[in-house]
Amino acid sequence: MAIISMQKVNIIGFKEDERKILKFLQEKGLMEIIEKEEALSSNELGGKSEEEIDTYIARTSFALEFLDGLEKEKQNFIDAFLGAKIKVSKKKFNKVLRNFKYDKVLNTCERIDDEIARLKEETKNQEKEKELLFSWEDFPYRFSEVGATDKVALIFGTIPQSEKDKLVTKINSKLPCTHVQVIKRDKSEAFLMIVFLKKEENNVNNFLREFNFNERKLSYDFDATAKERIEEIDKEIASLQKRINSQKQKAIELLRYRLDLKCFYDSLLLKRNAEDTKRKFTSTEKVLLISGWIAKDNFRFLKENLAKISQNTALIEVKPRRGEEAPVAIHNKGIITPFEAVTKIYGMPKSTELDPTPFLSFFFILFFGVCLSDAGYGILLMILSRIALRKLDLGLEGKKLIKLLFYGGISTLIVGALFGSWFGASPDIFPESFGAIKTFLLKIKLIDPVKNPVNVLILSLALGILQIIFGIGVSMYGKILKKDYKNALLTDALWIIFIVLLVFFALTNVGVLPSTLQVTSKLLVIISTVGLVLTQGRHQKNIFLKIGSGVLSLYKVIGYLSDTLSYSRLLALGLSTAIIGIVVNMVAQLCRDMIPYVGVVVMALILIGGHLFNLAISSLGSFIHSGRLQFVEFFTKFLEGGGNTFKPFRRETKYIEIGD
Repeated sequence: MAIISMQKVNIIGFKEDERKILKFLQEKGLMEIIEKEEALSSNELGGKSEEEIDTYIARTSFALEFLDGLEKEKQNFIDAFLGAKIKVSKKKFNKVLRNFKYDKVLNTCERIDDEIARLKEETKNQEKEKELLFSWEDFPYRFSEVGATDKVALIFGTIPQSEKDKLVTKINSKLPCTHVQVIKRDKSEAFLMIVFLKKEENNVNNFLREFNFNERKLSYDFDATAKERIEEIDKEIASLQKRINSQKQKAIELLRYRLDLKCFYDSLLLKRNAEDTKRKFTSTEKVLLISGWIAKDNFRFLKENLAKISQNTALIEVKPRRGEEAPVAIHNKGIITPFEAVTKIYGMPKSTELDPTPFLSFFFILFFGVCLSDAGYGILLMILSRIALRKLDLGLEGKKLIKLLFYGGISTLIVGALFGSWFGASPDIFPESFGAIKTFLLKIKLIDPVKNPVNVLILSLALGILQIIFGIGVSMYGKILKKDYKNALLTDALWIIFIVLLVFFALTNVGVLPSTLQVTSKLLVIISTVGLVLTQGRHQKNIFLKIGSGVLSLYKVIGYLSDTLSYSRLLALGLSTAIIGIVVNMVAQLCRDMIPYVGVVVMALILIGGHLFNLAISSLGSFIHSGRLQFVEFFTKFLEGGGNTFKPFRRETKYIEIGD
């Protein structure tokens, strides 16, 4: 249960072995490769091959998206959420790459997509034309027969229904040689054709402007009426749709290559990653130098296997530069391992700090249980977690998360039983037929958060004080490991004593402890306060500054008080879970009583849906807020953080998990 000890190393070998070394390092994933100051710049590697790789990555990504658009790959919610990969053996992966005609498949995908896009655009244009023609479908003449002559012109357009009669009346009275024909009407507009003498065009236009006439430019030259043309367009659209479906059918036949495309895509990623990593190498025409970090425990294994690649390849330990920090990796065993997920959300500690994972584990899972606080939900969470672990093909991080939820279910079961909450119901209302079970559940019930929230608030604050003291204790432990005994004693130990005595003093004043201890506890608090004032400014040179800094250090009490109050969220989240559960039960019971015949069915649906919903949102809230208490209130007592995560050069794929 510690931070893995790292060693900086150099690999020295011949340039001719570069590809073998690179492949070995990528397959084993043991070394984080760092860039030397004299490493090649990106343009020195040049790169038609790199450009081709990027082009193929983009084309393959498009092909996969194109095929997903035709038929979404079936994937359960957990796999989709965790980004589960397809497991493929190394032998099968290489076989796919040898036999897959990627250019042919990519070209076909692109050609089909282009053709479908062209046909859809043509369909869209046809539909636009059809929409325009709908307004003129009652026009009885063929458009090829309609047009201007030397002396006569015509205009098509629309006019508000309220203005139509006025326009017709005025034109008939003022321009008797002008003809207005109503083609179609709807609720708001009338569609008109106006035929007039060209010499009267100005007068006609003036009248039309006066009555809000909107001209429609129709330039159809086909030998058909609007209705006939609409029928032709419908046939053309149907034909286009058949051609689109035909192209889609051709594309569906390519779905069998989806795994091949994913293997090809990931092989390109591996090549791209290798090319990017090569930029960090230092090399001449014949010699190769690779610098990086490895776990000390892997030094011997790496050295022996590099020698198998070439007897001329050497692995050498290197002393880090002054101020250079090693990357950080953590490793824990047994039940502590899943809690690494919580630490990684916060970020890595520095290489000189303690791994917080084992220290947060108990408090995180306890707080999770207090927040969820329903024994029924705890049982359900345990069952669902076990099913997920057994039935789903989860990655390493996915398994850690599900195991963490399983532990959370255990904690929730225990806390929920102590709080007397079973799917939002108290054992008090269980039927007498439950007999010994009801008696047992009532015996172990200690607190009812809904009826006695103050007691749960006190418990929450007490847990907060306990974790704060523990956090300072972890800080003291870290200093002792570094043999910084002075600061461990005068900083951390004194503050632990002061906080404990302050709590002791408060308990005597509120009557929890005998009042006869008030004077003693007060005196001890004063002594510990004086101790803090005299020691916390010891880094100052001037006596007045020492005392001043010591007095100002007492302000940390406000910070600790603020941190303690943050733990009241345990009560808030526990209450919200309980109240939502109670409301779900009440609504379900009301529906059963109010709805005849199917009331029981409705009640069952509400109970199942409501409690699953409450479990989901409350579990999420419990995870987030339990984590927040670790990050903000606990870690700040002993952890600076900001360490660089160890990122070994390894196979990094998107779709495929390559097995042995």
